[in-house]
Amino acid sequence: MTRTRSLPISLPVFIVLAAVVAIAVFGLTRWTLQSDANTLPPLDVAGDSAAAAPGALNAAKLYEQRVRTVVAISSAMGNSSPITGTGVVVDAEQGLIVTASHVIKDYKSGTLASSITVKFKQGDQVRAQRVAIDQNNDLAILKINPAEIEGGLVAAPIGDSNAVITGAEVAAIGGPFNYEFSMQPGTVSYVHRAVESRINNAWDIPDTIQVDGAGINKGSSGGPLFNARGEVIGIMQQIPTTNGDSAGLSFAVASSIVKRALDYWAETGKTNISYAYTGMTAKSVTPQLDKQAQLGTTVGAVLQTSQGAAQAAGLRGGTRQVNSIAGSVLLGDVIVELAGQKIRSNEDLARVAGLLIPGRAVDVSYVRAGERHDATLTPTEAQLF
Repeated sequence: MTRTRSLPISLPVFIVLAAVVAIAVFGLTRWTLQSDANTLPPLDVAGDSAAAAPGALNAAKLYEQRVRTVVAISSAMGNSSPITGTGVVVDAEQGLIVTASHVIKDYKSGTLASSITVKFKQGDQVRAQRVAIDQNNDLAILKINPAEIEGGLVAAPIGDSNAVITGAEVAAIGGPFNYEFSMQPGTVSYVHRAVESRINNAWDIPDTIQVDGAGINKGSSGGPLFNARGEVIGIMQQIPTTNGDSAGLSFAVASSIVKRALDYWAETGKTNISYAYTGMTAKSVTPQLDKQAQLGTTVGAVLQTSQGAAQAAGLRGGTRQVNSIAGSVLLGDVIVELAGQKIRSNEDLARVAGLLIPGRAVDVSYVRAGERHDATLTPTEAQLF
């Protein structure tokens, strides 16, 4: 057996090396603490499955640990009554707050707030500036000066909405009927629900979390939806209603879309956050449709039309029509994967396409005449306003 003999290290050299290591470790630790210190850690719930277990949500602890990240918003609208709502701090270092865009803009008149005031539960009250609006998904990014907050500013961690499980206990913090900083526990009743936008005609918000119990009323819009780990998994946005009052069912814009808005603004600095136009319209594939039309796959999104970016990628819309139990369907290419995510339905296609960045190429896989093909799709930039 061959042995390697270590060379002796003199005491001065050892002291110098130890000092270098100590400085490096201290510097790295200090940088890590500085970069993470203002974002609160997740609560002690081990994983998303555990967060969905009955009794996982400790509402009192969550409220105690997260209410400092929540703000009540009042937007001055000229001679009209102010619009009230809620927001959540997502970046303490920059002073970034996310809320619903209809909290700072009157879409009936098209008027933006002339001034925005945010108030914290501990008493701080400061002016906020609008930095970006994602009108497509009814989100807005505000900015305040962290130095103005007594005791320092802290941010809530943003969670992964794709990991949310139906049946999970959640809680919203908002201001129903302007009763500010109120907690409303609820249960996730559906994930990845596309809902019709209340501010954009013929546009669906492609990814929301449907919640029973944590209803939205005047003053609650824009508030955070927390999972049991205390992570923001959505921004409370709208309710289905016939008289304006909550019926106990609400929708939160998924945190995946919130992250997209924040990343898009950080990368481009644009005040209007645009969405990616793919040029695809589709319908969901079912096993029955595959059996009838011999598509070669029982899941996916069968293209009805292909324009713009989709057409440039070589994707084909429908040229042959069949009448299925779900109605008339044009038979084009079937999208089965986009940007690395499986596409099992038209809802999946809309959700994934809604997260794409204009000008950024992604891979797309499709089935044509029973054979799978791959292509590259580069969505173009489009806006709804």
